[in-house]
Amino acid sequence: LKIPEKIEIKWSDLVRGTVSFASNMIDDQVLLKSDGFPTYHLANVVDDHFMEITHVIRGEEWLSSTPKHILLYEAFEWKIPEFAHLPLLLNKDRSKLSKRQGDVAVEDYMKKGYLPEAVINFIAMLGWHPGSDEKQEIFSLMELIEKFSFEKVHKAGAVFDIEKLDWVNWQWRRR
Repeated sequence: LKIPEKIEIKWSDLVRGTVSFASNMIDDQVLLKSDGFPTYHLANVVDDHFMEITHVIRGEEWLSSTPKHILLYEAFEWKIPEFAHLPLLLNKDRSKLSKRQGDVAVEDYMKKGYLPEAVINFIAMLGWHPGSDEKQEIFSLMELIEKFSFEKVHKAGAVFDIEKLDWVNWQWRRR
């Protein structure tokens, strides 16, 4: 994919607002590898298009890939989905949460006895809060669905605090 020269690639991110990249900051993209298989960027856009994905919600580390994806959508003359780039989940030391530093799979927490409702509640509250006037911290799935909006997603990374997860799990066990 030959990247056009001297253009601005701009979109409205549901979390970050208006985001733009100068095209001179993006390298031309290889779309097919020498073995004939598509690169991630091509496969991602094609899969999302044919699955009729309307919203691409992913971590902020993929923000810099979005201009490449937008250019591919435009090259194919396909509708561009909405994009939302969520903040990273962080360890207590503010480093990126990594599977190399302990449990990160939901299944690991379920095996340790955490209730599904507690895990959903806890994860939903990482990087999102329904509003400054809201004091409630324990939400059912339906309450989360009703209250969620991208406008309330924080832009900064959220610390994965196991003590908070323990407290949320205790609250759900009490119920």
